[in-house]
Amino acid sequence: MAGMFGNKFDVQSTLDATLFSEAYKIGQLDSYGVGQMAAYQDGMMGSPFEAALADKFSPEMQKQNLLDELQRKHPNPDTPEKLTALASDLFANGLGDMGIKVQEAATQLLAANASMKRMGANNAIIAGKIGSMTSLLTGASSISSKWANYSGTGTYG
Repeated sequence: MAGMFGNKFDVQSTLDATLFSEAYKIGQLDSYGVGQMAAYQDGMMGSPFEAALADKFSPEMQKQNLLDELQRKHPNPDTPEKLTALASDLFANGLGDMGIKVQEAATQLLAANASMKRMGANNAIIAGKIGSMTSLLTGASSISSKWANYSGTGTYG
């Protein structure tokens, strides 16, 4: 699930790339435009500390923090029941799109488990048939040796 949930570093990288893109666009402006943009950025971001806080409390980072918390709560959702519980938590936290994907995975896993159980039952039936057939053959060697003794000596046994 880690790939689906992402991580804080990728989110921060995306936020930084956005800022870099804005800075590049500012660099394309004339001196008047740069002054106007600098005043805007200063008003929006303030100090570097405030800028760091803005990143930390951005909606993207808040979503990632929530996903990290759910990952800690559901570290290894490897059964349909665990996947369903994870999907419920995703729905409860407003992440319906991810909840639907996890619920679909739970349904697919449930279907795969049922299919494997049916295959296991069929294989057990086949194995039972093979076992009963070979058990009939296990006595054949003792019968053939007794027949060989009988045919050679004329007495059975």
